[in-house]
Amino acid sequence: TTTIAAQHSSIYSTFPDMAQRALKEHPSLKFRVRAGNQRDCVSTFLRGDASMLMFYEAEGAAPLPFGDTVKRGTWGADRLVPVVGGSMRYCVAGDGSIPDDSPAIVYPEESHFGAMFSGADKQFATRTQTVNTVFETAFSNGIKELVLKGLGVAWLPVSMTYQEIEDGRLVNLGNHYGSMSLNIALYADIQDSTANMLLDLWNT
Repeated sequence: TTTIAAQHSSIYSTFPDMAQRALKEHPSLKFRVRAGNQRDCVSTFLRGDASMLMFYEAEGAAPLPFGDTVKRGTWGADRLVPVVGGSMRYCVAGDGSIPDDSPAIVYPEESHFGAMFSGADKQFATRTQTVNTVFETAFSNGIKELVLKGLGVAWLPVSMTYQEIEDGRLVNLGNHYGSMSLNIALYADIQDSTANMLLDLWNT
């Protein structure tokens, strides 16, 4: 059994595909996934309570300085984009914009995604970049459900929302407000043979 400390959003958006690929190659594998925010996942990994770590990194961000016993890889790329759903879909103008005072669901500035947006000119991402904050949370799965109910605009990973964007339940506002490029970063304890094997399998 391999224990992976993983950010909530990455479990939802990418881990099912990763697990499917791994089990196709190695059917006897078993996983224990410990979900948390990025900071807690790093602590879990550092304590040795997980042999792998997975979370979103901003594109171009420096890898975490773990030392020689830890190897880094990536499972593809993703993007954070602003989306609306429910009745808010009918507020979208022809240029892909919505009113500046639209209700927004934002990330706390001390959260992982909130820190990524620090200094970036991305409307509706955090409280300081928003006129009308109605919800503030770092829990992206919960944010998605709020957006689908039409309760606000929010920034979410494309991998988490592409199905709803395709079927029209969500509208991607990225053409007007831009996007934030991400990598799905993987870290493995190279002294754990299974973790090392999985990193080689998943690293793209």
